[in-house]
Amino acid sequence: MRNPYLGVGSGLTAALVCFGCGMGPLQRSIRLGEIDPAGAAAVAMSGASSAQVVDSAGLKRLTAHPTVTRQATQMAREHRFTLQTSLQRGLPYLPIIEREFRREGVPMGLAYLPIIESHFRADAMGRGTGGLWQFTTGTARLYGLTVNGRVDERRDPAKSSRAAARLLRDLHDEFGSWGLALAAYNAGSGRVQQALVGRPRANFFELAERGLLPAITRHYVPKVLAVALIGSSPESFGLKSPDRRFDSKKI
Repeated sequence: MRNPYLGVGSGLTAALVCFGCGMGPLQRSIRLGEIDPAGAAAVAMSGASSAQVVDSAGLKRLTAHPTVTRQATQMAREHRFTLQTSLQRGLPYLPIIEREFRREGVPMGLAYLPIIESHFRADAMGRGTGGLWQFTTGTARLYGLTVNGRVDERRDPAKSSRAAARLLRDLHDEFGSWGLALAAYNAGSGRVQQALVGRPRANFFELAERGLLPAITRHYVPKVLAVALIGSSPESFGLKSPDRRFDSKKI
């Protein structure tokens, strides 16, 4: 793991973890060039190497946890519009994310993580965080992104998604579980390591039930898993599949 202590979405996530609370912390900024869905799909299929998907069964077990299924049902009921628009807005980005996730062996269910972090807005800026994946400056630079007064590659969908795939894979390699990897993505690797002291085989839900993780992280992980469940089958939760004919640049 290249990033032992930094959390990622500690700024914007503080608002989005209570999903649908609004976009208060977001600051509108100059948009990057919009992505054409057809063009993005072509890029995604252009010879990207693939790694074996890591622990997809583990992610499936996590999304089947009663806490997650209840969370998904509640979110779909109470925040239908926000979810629907986020799914639509994310449509052009998913082929790019898929390409990078395939390279690192990250399950595609986690491609919906930006719904929680940024509502799939590439130009989202939080308190010290930015982009689809809401990287801090330190994490972004650690994963090869340029962040300075003139350039902020956290807002580049392709480069930031490559960094996110590498970070998620690193966190899974460190903790051996997507639940703990997501907890570290939010709270930082060091905080999760501390929670595991004396209980090295504990999973995320066991640590959460004992109150050994920060409250925002205890809420964050089930919400990320819930949008993975919703994104895989929107109709199962009363939502519509994204309309590929719709111009998501207008959202």
